[in-house]
Amino acid sequence: MSTDNPVVIDLGSESIKAGYAAHVPSEHEPRIVTPSLVTVNGRTNGQNEQIGASSSGRTHKVIDRGYVANFDYLDSMLHYLLYEQLGWIKGEEGSVLFVEPLFVGKAEREQLAQLMFEGFNVMGMFVHDAAVCNLFAAGKLAGCSVDIGHGKIDVATVTEGVTHAPGAARLSFAGEQLTELLGKLIQQKQGLQLQPHQLNALKVQCCTVAASAAAYQKLLQTPAATVAGSSQQAPSSSSNLDQPQQQQEYTLPDGTKITVTTEGHQVAEALLDPNILNHSAPGLVDCVLECLTDHPDPSLKRSILENV
Repeated sequence: MSTDNPVVIDLGSESIKAGYAAHVPSEHEPRIVTPSLVTVNGRTNGQNEQIGASSSGRTHKVIDRGYVANFDYLDSMLHYLLYEQLGWIKGEEGSVLFVEPLFVGKAEREQLAQLMFEGFNVMGMFVHDAAVCNLFAAGKLAGCSVDIGHGKIDVATVTEGVTHAPGAARLSFAGEQLTELLGKLIQQKQGLQLQPHQLNALKVQCCTVAASAAAYQKLLQTPAATVAGSSQQAPSSSSNLDQPQQQQEYTLPDGTKITVTTEGHQVAEALLDPNILNHSAPGLVDCVLECLTDHPDPSLKRSILENV
């Protein structure tokens, strides 16, 4: 295995993505996207770990809100990714780049390095924070990275490829809470109880932010009107607010059809007003502005704000 083609691994709370660094951008990478779950089967003294969810054992998270929940489970997950999926051969291991969330401590990083060098015999390992990687992927060296994940939201400014760590911030609500909110709204308004994977698919399709706070309030007060036909695109946030709410029909991946009105706007508004989720944290816009305010070089704030 050559060091010219290292493996890139992004450890997320909902899914773990892995692929080769060469020939990127490419529609083949990341070639592996798997749930961040391990199912433990058998007794405590002879347990067997299986990747993904299963009804035959207890399912555990590998990553929880950006942190490694259990290094034994991570060991099983990495063995599955590297040897079974990416084709590594024992004794011919290559190099690995880990995309690391913000606020990971030195002890956890050292434990990860010990696992990779002693357990996987890698030729090299490099860890880089997600904020810089996000901007590199967009071809930028400076900007503000807003990383909305499954269990947390990280906001940080980057200049010349370096994250300004003292000004970085984390919000404790994210995609998981938004999915739960969408489920509650659908149940309250329509009496339907959708599965998490259905809610995730619907959330991606229907969530959109209103043009302003006043537009959002007016949208909630406007009566609904049915739109003929079906649509899989989110309604435009700049639509004429004097018109009735449009009932949009969406088709989920399993073929289920569902009609929504303001649910998508209400879920997206929770990012700006966390009180909707019963969180006392600042909204996403306030968090971004606070990170910009804390940046030590005022002359760079404009260029950072232009690349969010």
